[in-house]
Amino acid sequence: MYGFAARPILVWHLIPLFAMALMVTVNVGTNRGFAIFQARRDARRYRAALAAELASLVDLARENMRLLRTEAGYVLSCRPVTAVYRGTMGRLTFLAEEEIEAVIASYALIERLEGLAAARGKPAGPSVFRFEGAKGELGLLRREYHKAAVEIGKTLVVLGRRAAEPIPAPLSAPALAVAA
Repeated sequence: MYGFAARPILVWHLIPLFAMALMVTVNVGTNRGFAIFQARRDARRYRAALAAELASLVDLARENMRLLRTEAGYVLSCRPVTAVYRGTMGRLTFLAEEEIEAVIASYALIERLEGLAAARGKPAGPSVFRFEGAKGELGLLRREYHKAAVEIGKTLVVLGRRAAEPIPAPLSAPALAVAA
């Protein structure tokens, strides 16, 4: 007699347990979906920040090519412009593998340019390198800045951003004489 009557009571005691299990499942699913949404949003924002910084580096490379072409005697350092990259290197994992490769290759090229400018020029403050009497070296730097601008433009395309207008080829020494 007691066994038959105890079964419905046991079922009523299990209903809160099933309800809690359902709530936990819904909560975990909702939180996971929100975490995925946040990760995608952060990746989009990081891509946008890197693209803006890389576009600025392309502009700086163009400006340095112009300064070298006009024989101004100095170039501007690219290091102050790399704040986003340096400050958020841990977030590179937000990007796809091909994006990571392109971004790191671009910044490695910038570091190489900085090394070339430092080796061939004299620092004149935190963000300028002066060149005195090194006209043969200027052609090499001009070509390297052009190469960097083109490679960074390719990285912008990989990041889903359209590169700015095409980068003009650096003028050679005979072409400089004709242009002057």
